[in-house]
Amino acid sequence: MTGPPKDSTRTEVLAVSITSHVRALCNLEPDRSPGSPGNRDAVAYVETALEGLGLEVESLPFETFGWRAGAAALDTGGETIPVHPGPYSPSYDGSGPLAVAASVDEIGSADARESILLLHGPVAAEQLTPRGYPWYDNPSHDAILDAIEAAAPACVIAATGTDPASAAGLSPFPLIEDAGFDIPSAYVSEDLVPRLRPFAGTALRARIDSERFVAACSQPIGRLRGRTDTLRVLVTSHLDTKPGTPGALDNASGVAVMLAVAELLRGDPPRLTVEFVAFNGEDHFASPGEVAYLDAYPDASDVALVINIDGAGYTGRPTALSRFGIDGPLETAVDSALADHPRITEGEPWLSGDHAIFVMRNVPALALTSGGMRSLWATVPHTHADTPDVLDPGLLAHTARFVAGVVRALDRRQEHHS
Repeated sequence: MTGPPKDSTRTEVLAVSITSHVRALCNLEPDRSPGSPGNRDAVAYVETALEGLGLEVESLPFETFGWRAGAAALDTGGETIPVHPGPYSPSYDGSGPLAVAASVDEIGSADARESILLLHGPVAAEQLTPRGYPWYDNPSHDAILDAIEAAAPACVIAATGTDPASAAGLSPFPLIEDAGFDIPSAYVSEDLVPRLRPFAGTALRARIDSERFVAACSQPIGRLRGRTDTLRVLVTSHLDTKPGTPGALDNASGVAVMLAVAELLRGDPPRLTVEFVAFNGEDHFASPGEVAYLDAYPDASDVALVINIDGAGYTGRPTALSRFGIDGPLETAVDSALADHPRITEGEPWLSGDHAIFVMRNVPALALTSGGMRSLWATVPHTHADTPDVLDPGLLAHTARFVAGVVRALDRRQEHHS
């Protein structure tokens, strides 16, 4: 007679499943940005996987802006300089004098009407928060956008460098990523500013092949109904990517861990109801899937805990755990699971993932990512380097078992106190 598989064997089997999920998601074309064919395929993949595990699946429909883009260039008359189309920018093909500004005051004082407006320096130092962003406002960024609109250029070329806090590893980064902004935009490396400044006042030609459109999308949810069904635990990730990126670390790995946790829990469902939510829009300027979820389920008073996985599994780094509002039975449950999983370590708090929208509502949360995430975020995510080979499947399997362990430990304590 053979006994149950050893822990190492179970982890290896789970790692194979996780690898399969990651590769399937990263192979979707052209990417997983909302509105793209790859995003629709990713939603279908997650829903099929959840259904295959025997979970109840719900799909919340929503509409948002999608984006397609081609080539873009700036023609000085003697040189054609490739530029990057601004995400969700209108298209443009025209000429105008070059105006140059490095501050809000310079935008206001520049003769920029119908110009090609080159922004650089302090005014282009960080990605601008879209106006109407659902989670917070940024008045200083609003002032920059207002100044640009008041100046009425024909198009904007932003010269940028790096902004890990908002744009992760992308360099240069798009200054403007907002379908509510109607002036065409593109971006180039800040290193080009010395070459372009001498053309101030000279007529240049800009071409931006870009199209934004309204797209029908959906937000998938899987539910493992509990035996009491009075409290919920949410295990979350996000399935979307920035346009043009494979999105292995950000965040096919999180989706794969989420699906692995569902696989681990389904055989013996806990008393608590567990929701598995692969948010569709964390990397989109309007967070549309998150908004759709909260519109459908605004009351989070029955949510005992949110566990969000985003950016976990980078090779050579442990999985880092951050706690928000964790005390009492929750703290005991987390510490109990942590003691059994040495590859999970305490990490620095971060609020740039989907757990933040629940922390804002005073819901206890755990966030799981790769150790040293702030330095890592400046190199891999949002770039073409974010491929499956940067991941450690064994670590991701270990992470899934830890998450399942937290749910089991919390469930035992809820049962003990009920």
